[in-house]
Amino acid sequence: VTLAANIPFTGSYLMEFYRQRNGITSQGLDLDYIFIPESGVDVGQTIEAATYHFESQPYDDNIIRDMGTKVGYMKAANAAEYMGYNHLDLRGAKNLTVRASSGAQGGRLLVKMGPANNPTAATTIATLTVSNTGGWDSFQDFNVPVNEDVISQMHGQSLYFVIDDSSNTFLYDIQSFQFNKAPFYGADVDKDINPNTYTTKNTGGSASYGIYHFKDPGYSQYDRGFISYGGVDVRNAKSVTVSYKKWASGSLHVEPTLGGRSLGSTQINTAFGVTSTVTIPLSYGAERPDYGMAPKGFSLVIKDGELTDFDIYNIKFNKN
Repeated sequence: VTLAANIPFTGSYLMEFYRQRNGITSQGLDLDYIFIPESGVDVGQTIEAATYHFESQPYDDNIIRDMGTKVGYMKAANAAEYMGYNHLDLRGAKNLTVRASSGAQGGRLLVKMGPANNPTAATTIATLTVSNTGGWDSFQDFNVPVNEDVISQMHGQSLYFVIDDSSNTFLYDIQSFQFNKAPFYGADVDKDINPNTYTTKNTGGSASYGIYHFKDPGYSQYDRGFISYGGVDVRNAKSVTVSYKKWASGSLHVEPTLGGRSLGSTQINTAFGVTSTVTIPLSYGAERPDYGMAPKGFSLVIKDGELTDFDIYNIKFNKN
């Protein structure tokens, strides 16, 4: 017995079975068991990207190529190119993890659901940005929430990965993907934060080759050097690591803040001119999923270091 695809898998149902013999229908049937497939059977499963069922350019290996362990040559010129997957049951999914790489600038990937081989009629369930990972074979996980309502409504239709670009340059490779039921937090955890992407600063010094002579401008704790970044989602983080170099003698304190709340502080006494790293355990609940539902502004504050020039090379929040 096959149930119609649009029957809701909630509530109670009365199932009556009949048998027909010689044109005569009678009620009653001996059954060993009834099997109803579980909703969302493909959620939580790692799906290899190269197992796609259709693509926009099947006769052009220079636009989307099955490379066995990954899908490469992903670029788009005059139209959005795509690859698609059939018969995935994704009900109950709350987020998507795509394992991808890029030795170039990276780019946007649209994730859609809709009828097969018709992406214009499909509905977007997520938009993912793949950044440069340091090489085409250096894969990283990129995470994004998905639209649960659309997934439920589009059940039984096709899944699309659409290249949202028209530059005609290779953007990224995709190795695998996985839909997950657990809500996703911490999109910026375990990723490098480029110091040059700050939104505001009060360094008390001058910029030096894109890194910072980052000096406490005054003696008062209310007049401290800082560098700030826009909203970052670092929920689930347990620590933050800062790569730096001191250019003068003396000690200083480094204090990360999130949403205006201190996450802890540590003293630095490393030698002059030596590139070093310091990992600061987070003492406030940035690791708690209930710490707000939106990304928070992040700042790195330098205090008690009036005589110390300080360059920042990298910042990273860590899960462990």
